[in-house]
Amino acid sequence: MIDAIQVTHAPARQAAVIRFHIPQKELPAVMPQAVKELLAVLGEQGLQPAGPLFNRYLSMAGGKFEFETGFPVDKPVTPSGRVVPGALPAAKVARAVYTGPYDQLHHVWHEFGARVQAGGHSPAHGLWESYVYGPESSLDPTTWRTELNQPLASDNPAALRTEREIAATPREIFAAFERPESLAQWWGPDGFTNTFERFEFKPGGKWVFVMHGPNGTDYPNESVFRETRPDKIAIELVSQPHFTLTVTLTARGDKTHLVWAQEFDSREIAEKLRPICDPANEQNLDRLQAVLAGSR
Repeated sequence: MIDAIQVTHAPARQAAVIRFHIPQKELPAVMPQAVKELLAVLGEQGLQPAGPLFNRYLSMAGGKFEFETGFPVDKPVTPSGRVVPGALPAAKVARAVYTGPYDQLHHVWHEFGARVQAGGHSPAHGLWESYVYGPESSLDPTTWRTELNQPLASDNPAALRTEREIAATPREIFAAFERPESLAQWWGPDGFTNTFERFEFKPGGKWVFVMHGPNGTDYPNESVFRETRPDKIAIELVSQPHFTLTVTLTARGDKTHLVWAQEFDSREIAEKLRPICDPANEQNLDRLQAVLAGSR
């Protein structure tokens, strides 16, 4: 049984995880040992789970599941054996609770996904399930409760958005934003350079700089950092054209799925600037990847 679907915002949570890329049929067999390893490492490091066990699915292609199983934690875990730091991303999600045995979850997700799309929502990658009440609490599988979380694509008509997978960790990409000498190397479209006058990389911090175009034109910019988390960076451009850029970083093994979303004040402004911003954003990310590749 699936209860009513709610659309809500899931906050980012740091986690301790073990990553797998295995055939779907092997998933039940690997879970018990994974849970034991996770709890053992947390115990050794003086940490406690800060929420229920979860599985977060990154890919289900070719009959294989690429996923992370883990526990939310309040403090970062130190890598130990197969246990590494991970995260549940900040995301707009469709959420519901399924009551019943785990062997029906595959069919439940199909039903849940159909209901989400029937509600007019567009699913995004990286769905996860949290095991709220399970065999550790009851031997009756008909009472087990699993929270289903389906991230949703942005439905903001005033947003321009691009995504790509980058061969670097979220920490490496975050550092490319955090360090002004690195950021100045890649910020802007092809041919642009930057002079930073003020750079305060913290929530509410100011970023004042000049972009120098390849034709010699200078473009003064003033921005404010709204979020500076390892998995999410939000920058509000207070000069014109006003927009908020949100960059989310989600680990995929030793790579990162990056989402780059610019939200303007209206759909009309976004569409007017799309012919400029779409190629400029791709060039910006190309330059970021080049800097990251050069630093490895």
